[in-house]
Order: sequence, then structure tokens, then C-alpha cells
Amino acid sequence: MTKETYVRAIVRNLRLPHKTKRRIKNDLLNDFIVRIEAGESQEQIIADMGAPEKVAAEFHENFSDQLLPHRTALDWTLFIGGIFFGVLALWQVIDSFLFPALLHAMMGNFDMHSAPSGDIAIIGGADGPTSIFVAGSFNLVALLVPLLLCGICIAFYLWHRKRERSSRG
Repeated sequence: MTKETYVRAIVRNLRLPHKTKRRIKNDLLNDFIVRIEAGESQEQIIADMGAPEKVAAEFHENFSDQLLPHRTALDWTLFIGGIFFGVLALWQVIDSFLFPALLHAMMGNFDMHSAPSGDIAIIGGADGPTSIFVAGSFNLVALLVPLLLCGICIAFYLWHRKRERSSRG
């Protein structure tokens, strides 16, 4: 194991703010450099320091005032739910506005503001004129429901994190 992978394993096990992790990483790498210049090998230094989990636990004891909570299943469910419903709302916008406008522009009329939205039908054949019809209406509920669910998931996630932090401190 190299010093970089060892230090990376320690930092990965830390539940501390990013700024503190970066400082610890730099301190550990500097400690490696000093000890290597003093004549120790990387393997000796790693054996002396111990397992990355043990080193991370020692840092948790020393920085207990900055320790971040474990993420629970509820946190991940709310976070992923917010992303899912946000992507669903974005898809509704693309499907209802952007895709029909792009098709309308590709058909020769480049006025994006008058582009209709909805279904597309092609009528005609090889022996006669061909017509392209773009028709339909925008379903506001199909956009508002995912946006509302996304907002609820994000708000509850933030409220839950704030409640965890206030109960810790």
C-alpha cells in the first residue's frame, strides 16, 4: 500500500467537514515525507500508524466537536426522491416545451415562441402531398406534481438534517 492510498483510506473513513479532511490529509502526507526523509520506509510508517479505520477513529475522538452524523436510510430516501422528482419535472418541461419547439424549428419555421406543443402526426404518402400536424395541450398538473413532490422531499430532507444537528449540539 502506498502512502497516497493509505491516506485516502483514512480520509474516506472520516466523518468531518471537507476543510478539516483536507487539512488532515495534508498533515498526514507531510508526516510521511518527514519520516521518509528520516530514513523510515512507507511500510514501517503504515505499520506504526495502524489500520486506517483505527486512525480515523482517533481523529474522530480529537475532532468530536466537528463530527458529522451518519446518514440514515431516511436521509438517502429523501435525497434520492428529491432528485427523482426533480428529474421527472425536468423531463416534463423538455417533453412539453423544448422537444416540440425543436421539431417545429427543424420543420422550417424558426420562430421558437410560436412553436406548438403536443403530438405530431404525418399524413400523406409517396403519391401526394404530405402534411405534418403538431397538436396537443400542455398538462400543467403533470409538471406541478413532480415539482411539488421534489420540493417536499428536499424541504423534509433539510428539516431532518437541521433537527439532527440541533439534537447533537
